[in-house]
Amino acid sequence: MSIRNSFILIILFVLIGKINAQEIELGIIGGTNLNVVSLRTDYQFSDGASPNLSDNIGVSLKLNRDNKFGLFSLEYYRLSNEYNSEFIYYDESGSYAGTSNKSVVLHNLRLSTLFNIKIIEGFFLGGGVAGNFNIDSKLILNNDLENNFGTDYYGDKYEASFIRNFTISIPIMIGYEFNKFDIIFLFDKGIMNRLEGNDGFINEINNVLSLSFNYRFLKL
Repeated sequence: MSIRNSFILIILFVLIGKINAQEIELGIIGGTNLNVVSLRTDYQFSDGASPNLSDNIGVSLKLNRDNKFGLFSLEYYRLSNEYNSEFIYYDESGSYAGTSNKSVVLHNLRLSTLFNIKIIEGFFLGGGVAGNFNIDSKLILNNDLENNFGTDYYGDKYEASFIRNFTISIPIMIGYEFNKFDIIFLFDKGIMNRLEGNDGFINEINNVLSLSFNYRFLKL
């Protein structure tokens, strides 16, 4: 799904919400993410890349009706996952063992649709679906391989064309609202392999824990 089509869907949701909602509020949302990538192959399951902290910032739309509300948000966040792996290199003089350290840096837009119910005074619980759009990705080599290969690859950057442009995730959230603010704790479970072109031999699933603050500054 393209970003243009996603915006069209958002507009449709707003129009439908305008009919049913008692109140619509526009806001700014931002916070901190803990990104955890799980790696699965046909032979093993491991923790994958090292966990990474990042920030998120975006806009939100809150549609209120009685004790329920819908929350739509479009957020930018940056991922930087570091990988360490062992390798053995063979040449005419013998073999060399070493380690490889590399990072994959992604710039993503997350479009979320969440439906929530107010459970007790101030607190709410909800879930929904999110689309994650990869707008730029780079593979960066972090260590000096000169001793093993005779060539220095340190700091080289490449297009990470093996990363999908679009994945889907399932967010679940709990939060607290007061005055014009929402405090949101969210777990966003990835359900799609973010790697493409390997026929599913290796699966990388990105999962996100986030703590965000939503400031509702305008009623529509």
